Amino acid sequence: MALTLSDVQTLLHLVEEQPSLRMQFRWLLVTDEMQALSVQVDQLTRAVGQLAQAQQRTEERVEQLAQAQQRTEERLEQLAQAQQRTEERLEQLAQAQQRTEERVEQLAQAQRRTEERVEQLAEAQRRTEERLERLEATVQALAEAQRRTEERLERLEATVQALAEAQRRTEASLKELTVEMRRLADWQRGETGLREGERYERLILKRAPLLFMAGEGGFTDQPFVQQRISRLLKLLPDMSTLTDDENPLLADLVWWREDQFVVVEISRQIDNYDVVRAARRAETLRRTGVQVIGMVIGEEWAGPEGREQAEARAVQWKVGSDLSEGFLAFRRLAA
Repeated sequence: MALTLSDVQTLLHLVEEQPSLRMQFRWLLVTDEMQALSVQVDQLTRAVGQLAQAQQRTEERVEQLAQAQQRTEERLEQLAQAQQRTEERLEQLAQAQQRTEERVEQLAQAQRRTEERVEQLAEAQRRTEERLERLEATVQALAEAQRRTEERLERLEATVQALAEAQRRTEASLKELTVEMRRLADWQRGETGLREGERYERLILKRAPLLFMAGEGGFTDQPFVQQRISRLLKLLPDMSTLTDDENPLLADLVWWREDQFVVVEISRQIDNYDVVRAARRAETLRRTGVQVIGMVIGEEWAGPEGREQAEARAVQWKVGSDLSEGFLAFRRLAA
């Protein structure tokens, strides 16, 4: 029975609405060669999917290595670019596959090009894996170098700390040495001043007969001077309460002419303290009933207030060429 145009239209309408019926018609219309080609395309699609999965795993390894080693960013960037090209090629492959479905007559040529591209992709994948292996070796070497560097830094820090501690101890020792040197310098100056003072006192003692023109006396550590002063001090009821500044036996020099005494403080520089001691020690001896003059002898005044203090306390003086009237009066007693 012949088919009418209406029957054909009805059949076409059923084929469009029912996918299973359309598939049956396709298999009836497609030749065995085209069916085999379709199977190959499916296999190729699965292979490409497997390669895509492998490529995805490669990306994950590359990402991990990129986080572990920043200095490989440039190489990984090249790998990313290669991956981009691979994705572009896969996109082209998908487009080629689509064109294959549309144009079966060009499937053979498209298949050959696809195989060539897959081979290139496999080669690129192999080179990528080789590069990743070399990169892993490089990362391990860098990690080992980093470990050795950290160990060296730890040893260096320990050395620096030891040097800092040694420096601190050295500075402390230098400070102590500086203080000790200053103390030694002060002691030397004191000893020098003391020796110079002692020499000056001995010089005044030798000159005393000429300074006072007559009489006798000497340093208070001389026995005959101590005996003379001690006999007078025994007349005082409160001898045991005398302070050092009031005790005539601690004066530098005592000189007398009969019952006229001079209690002398000697110093190269006469200061207020010398004047006060001379006045107080003379006052103590005056309380025994004898005539006493407090006196200071030196090379110079330590300050202008020393002379003013001497005038206020009636202490006489011979300071350099400055001679008080009381000092000259005591010398005139010998005339």
